[in-house]
Amino acid sequence: MIQSLAYTQKNNEIKISDLKNLSFEELTNLELSADIQSDVEWLHSILDYHIWKAKQESNEYELLSVYDWRIWSEPLDRAKLYSDSAIRLTYKLEDPIARAESLISFGTYLYLQDEASNAFKTVITSYYLSDSIEFREGVVNSLNIISGIQREYGQEFKALGSQLKSLEILESNSREFENYKETLLYTLDATSKCHLNVGEIESALAYAYRGKKLAKELQIKSFLNSYDVIIGQAFYYNQSYKNAIEILSNIDSQNNALTLSDIYFYIGSSELKMNNNSKAISYFEKVDSILITKNYPLIDNVEILYQELLNNAIDKNEKDNEKQYLRRLIYYDSLKKRIDLEVEKISLIDFQLMKDREIPSSNAPLVEIVILIAICLVLFILIKRRSSLIEKHIVPKKRSISNQIPQTIKNRLLLELKDWEAQKGFLNQDISQVELANKLGTNSSYLSRLINETFNISYSKYIKDLRIEYMVNDLNINHKQLRKKSMIQLAEMYGFKSQDSFVRAYKERTGLTPSAFLKNKKSI
Repeated sequence: MIQSLAYTQKNNEIKISDLKNLSFEELTNLELSADIQSDVEWLHSILDYHIWKAKQESNEYELLSVYDWRIWSEPLDRAKLYSDSAIRLTYKLEDPIARAESLISFGTYLYLQDEASNAFKTVITSYYLSDSIEFREGVVNSLNIISGIQREYGQEFKALGSQLKSLEILESNSREFENYKETLLYTLDATSKCHLNVGEIESALAYAYRGKKLAKELQIKSFLNSYDVIIGQAFYYNQSYKNAIEILSNIDSQNNALTLSDIYFYIGSSELKMNNNSKAISYFEKVDSILITKNYPLIDNVEILYQELLNNAIDKNEKDNEKQYLRRLIYYDSLKKRIDLEVEKISLIDFQLMKDREIPSSNAPLVEIVILIAICLVLFILIKRRSSLIEKHIVPKKRSISNQIPQTIKNRLLLELKDWEAQKGFLNQDISQVELANKLGTNSSYLSRLINETFNISYSKYIKDLRIEYMVNDLNINHKQLRKKSMIQLAEMYGFKSQDSFVRAYKERTGLTPSAFLKNKKSI
């Protein structure tokens, strides 16, 4: 019957009567046989009937299962509706394990949709729910996603901590996992990536080889490819560039575009290290073409990729490509900075506060002191460790290409900045770093970097110095006209938000208050 329906589907002649004789299990198998990308209309027809049948027979667990599966073939807004329906149903069923599983399912969906902040919040909720009911599988699956988000958005060491905790729980409670080996396969993959991201190459290789052996046993090709990519990356970071190219070139990942982009990036980077620039650029251009088809997702090393492509376009005087790659570099720089901050905020507030709630109130002061000491010790160790790794040039995210602004772009921005200074834009009290960056046609990250590299000061110090310099000169030249103004009027005129900050800034520069200066000028 299922084979017959598959044939019928290709001819777009699905009939409800064809489905009536199928059991829930057969309907599920039929849904699993569909290609979510190309068979979406057919899949939705089956799912709609599956939902109707579950409601007719009042089979609420079957309905819950279909809701959780339905989200994967829907856009974000509709996926959320199905997820909400599933969560409501778990409350009706009074089944917290089912609720945790639904949260993990939707959190994973959000993660794959590049909705990092919402994914993080969702899986943090599933983690604490799973932990509170001792649902180990939920804890491990939640931690695996949490560590993935932390790893991709600037919290590499936290990610490693989350991942090692996940692996420890999994291996200590193996009998509680229905699909232990499959879960271990994913967890080893994530653990090796976390070690790679903090520069612990040997540990990354150890977990990768262990995972590859398991993937061969289970005959799961996608994980074999994933482990080979990790091994190739490890060889790259160990400066074995030819070995990296050999391993990565033999991986068959035609069915996974983002894995293929990783392969091309590291082959290109290896060629670059061996001074084969033209080969490197050709691979980087392949990555760019993949990202275009995927609507520019945020992936590892994307800033390095477009920095290289931009440098190459500048060297060859390819103006159109230069503008195109600069736009993409600015887009990714802004996007990553925004998501990094969101994830950090969630990590510090939602994740930490929920941990704090687990502390028994009777021991709160003592526990808080112990935790504070532990945090300080861990931070000290991590900072020292990170510094050591950077000095040895083995931290993947910190090595490779410089973050400096290309000189051509820097020269253009400096000219526009000088023009803005000449127009006295700094006298605007409300000029923010973001607003000025927009005026210059760049982003706040580039602007901050430009000011720091050029003047060796922060943005706020740069603006303050401009105001003080202008204020001192203007008062000196136009003191006769300006002595009639009040101090608050002068403060506003020179871009200061308060009289106190104006007076203090002037006195720091000249040793006199503005009123004393004007009084002295009047007596001359």
